[in-house]
Amino acid sequence: MSYTFRPSIISFPHYVRYKISAWTKSRKAFGRVLTYCDKQIWYSAEFGEHGRIRKSLNDGVSWRIATTASVPFAFALVPDKSTCDRLFSTSWGKGIIVVDSNRYTETIQPYPYLTALAQSTDTLYAGSDEGVYEAKIASVINNREGKNPWKRIEGDSPPQRVRSMLYSAGSLYVGTEGCKVYEWDNTEWKETTLVSQSTCGNAAVWSLAAYSTTTTTITFAGLDLALGVFKLVSSDSSWGRLPFFDGHTVLAIAVDQQKSVLYVSTDKGIYRCDISVMGSTDTESCSKFSEGLPEGVLAYGMGVGEKYVVIATENGFWYRSR
Repeated sequence: MSYTFRPSIISFPHYVRYKISAWTKSRKAFGRVLTYCDKQIWYSAEFGEHGRIRKSLNDGVSWRIATTASVPFAFALVPDKSTCDRLFSTSWGKGIIVVDSNRYTETIQPYPYLTALAQSTDTLYAGSDEGVYEAKIASVINNREGKNPWKRIEGDSPPQRVRSMLYSAGSLYVGTEGCKVYEWDNTEWKETTLVSQSTCGNAAVWSLAAYSTTTTTITFAGLDLALGVFKLVSSDSSWGRLPFFDGHTVLAIAVDQQKSVLYVSTDKGIYRCDISVMGSTDTESCSKFSEGLPEGVLAYGMGVGEKYVVIATENGFWYRSR
């Protein structure tokens, strides 16, 4: 059963930078994991023993079953950007599943218990508690000879369990337990500890996102256990904290590349931050974005589509104009 808020536009004085429109509940959408591909095409996964993959063709407004087979415990989804008709999904105990035009294919797995995925132009990356693996996408899809296309990225690869991954500006970023971010530049690993071990405790980097211009890339990392958000500007050598999110447990982050906006979902709500004016302090650049959602609803997954920001909650999926 679902219901829909009536869309509305509320006018504000001239000093408000954007208009707030109501959140609307998506139809037939469940789960905590979702990902956007292109041209209003989204995928989502129900998390559970009999989880299903769903697909949206209208920017998250409504969803349909993408494959009749269940995909148990999907921690991560990555669409094949070359064709949004194909999706790579982790499945706990099974490795990687390829969902392609209502077909379900179990691939040769790099490791059965995978926790994160990322994709470059031609390479798929998979993270686990046993390191990070890579394979050419074409080899994963067209492997008819039974050869294992995966290889472990060696060197000082992450020894902790991987919680998030991002490929951006020619590098692979890996967020792990222990409040660490690892960067792989195709040559060597660079390790960064965002928070001291005494402060970090059991916290982890659960989400990564990046914003890029022709001259600069800003990488964002979201931590749980009230440790907030950090950012790395490509011209800098070290990560810095975003003070606005001190004390926030971060659930998801997403970037609107066209509008230069960072969206952050935390235990205190969803926030919209203007990246273009984000300097050493972000206090003036961030404002609440979750008005209109039912009280207590938390967004565990979030993405930016062609027209809408879409969130995944325990109360279904919701969307709102960017």
